[in-house]
Amino acid sequence: MKEIEHYAKQTGVIFSRLAFSRLVKEISAYYMKNIKFQASALAALQESAEAMLVMLFEMRYISIYA
Repeated sequence: MKEIEHYAKQTGVIFSRLAFSRLVKEISAYYMKNIKFQASALAALQESAEAMLVMLFEMRYISIYA
């Protein structure tokens, strides 16, 4: 639980920006060739993906230990 609280309170990103952008570009290339992303779009996508992961981990922890 301490680890979940740590990442929930953290203001920065959990994953490396470069690694996350590579993953997004690799997945998007599967569906559409030569697609480009603005840096702000990648940052927004990363923040929302990380927030969703933290929320899922919190919900899973609560359902196991409640």
